[in-house]
Amino acid sequence: MEKEIKRGVRLIIDQNQVFQSTVIRVTFARPKQTGQAAKRALLSYLLAVSSPRYPNQRAVAQELLGLAGASYDSQVLTYGSLDLVTLTLRFVKPGLLADSEQIVTQALAFLNEMIFHYDWLADDQSGNIEVERQNLEQAILRRQEDKMTWALDLSRPYTFVLPEQQTSHLGTVAEVTALTAADLAASHAQLLQEDQVTVAVIGAVDEAAVAAAVAAWDWPADRQVVPFSFALPAFSQPSQHQLVQDHLAQGVLLQHYQLPDRPAAWTPLQMQAVAAIANEVFGGGPASRLFTEVRERAGLAYQAASFYQRDLGLITVLIGTGADSLRQARTAVAEQLAFLQSDALTEAAVTEAKQSVMNRYQIRLDQPSFRTLSMTVKALTGQHWTDEAYVAALAAVSQEEVRAFFAELTLQTDFILTPKELAHD
Repeated sequence: MEKEIKRGVRLIIDQNQVFQSTVIRVTFARPKQTGQAAKRALLSYLLAVSSPRYPNQRAVAQELLGLAGASYDSQVLTYGSLDLVTLTLRFVKPGLLADSEQIVTQALAFLNEMIFHYDWLADDQSGNIEVERQNLEQAILRRQEDKMTWALDLSRPYTFVLPEQQTSHLGTVAEVTALTAADLAASHAQLLQEDQVTVAVIGAVDEAAVAAAVAAWDWPADRQVVPFSFALPAFSQPSQHQLVQDHLAQGVLLQHYQLPDRPAAWTPLQMQAVAAIANEVFGGGPASRLFTEVRERAGLAYQAASFYQRDLGLITVLIGTGADSLRQARTAVAEQLAFLQSDALTEAAVTEAKQSVMNRYQIRLDQPSFRTLSMTVKALTGQHWTDEAYVAALAAVSQEEVRAFFAELTLQTDFILTPKELAHD
């Protein structure tokens, strides 16, 4: 089932009878805006811990225990040019445990309370805000403690044109510190009023009852939804940079490669499948060229991997190594890319990569949380192919397609995070 039940509110239900759990994922989406990241990040933290009926985390936890030990969490994410606030409730399959026949009704009532009824005027809200403000600030600082994550954040201004794409989805510590309750209340009102909403449900549920309950949530009567269509972000001109941080013990080489334009003869599904297999061959797993050649054989790195960022149209290489090996590692990555563009790429390597990607994908399909995430992404991007079609597209990828893909891959950003100055090329 998939339908719009309110203006800008899309409900998708997979009435799966196999899983022993039920997942409801509510995603609020809007185009990224400068200055909004910190507000929406802190708002997501607060929507997980308090409401008038459940004024603190203890009360929330007690209600979740009453829902047969359900789990509830919130996240702020980015997907391409979109900013997402996601709230997810996971609970047992109705009827599996004693007294759980009404658990779906109770779960939907809980979500309505948590999403729509944060009490910004309550006397004790300043305490909740300060606690979650500190938690968010620590999360931002932890991103700086992880060299790979920090390199990803630092590379954004060199990679993307628009300011809203150039910062972390959590904002900065300074931005979080400056937020007031009034700022957060306004951001909450804007989210409820303007965001496009996807409610993805998987489990043994009554579709009509769920649709009626979600439609009856306390939506603003005059929602003015901000329209958008999914698009990849605009890239800056290709560039090379290094940043010296003398407190680091190791360095990071980060390279963003822009995906080639889709050939006219390829479908969007085919393009995505080829990109996934190409990334697996390049650096996506333990049999990849970066892992076996750069890390294992040459011993140039303690980490050598790539990952496919479908929402950004990028394949990103991350190499972790000592400062004295960074330039050698860069050369080694270029050598592996040249190898993959040549006749040296074997059919056996492509076949092995296809098997690995398909196996991982099939395993993830056994996870209800992944299924609701996939349902949400398809709704946001308008790409509605089935899981079976995607697996078939992966299986159909050829050696020639992978080689052609690598031949058109373009280095977008070359960024080094290093404990000491390196001579420029």
